[in-house]
Amino acid sequence: MRFVVRRVNDPHLAADLTADIFLAALDSAHTYRPGRGSEIAWLYGVARNVVSAQLRRTARRPS
Repeated sequence: MRFVVRRVNDPHLAADLTADIFLAALDSAHTYRPGRGSEIAWLYGVARNVVSAQLRRTARRPS
């Protein structure tokens, strides 16, 4: 949660994104390769991708 809170200003969005991160991790657990890094590093990568996707969606929204 701290990873997400540092990247978005809205606490409700941070909670939603945290849930999305764990859903994405469950959906893509089969892609984890132990030889490429630790589980936590992989999870941070999933988190980075989910947060980045949200920030891109927000940036594309017309004001």
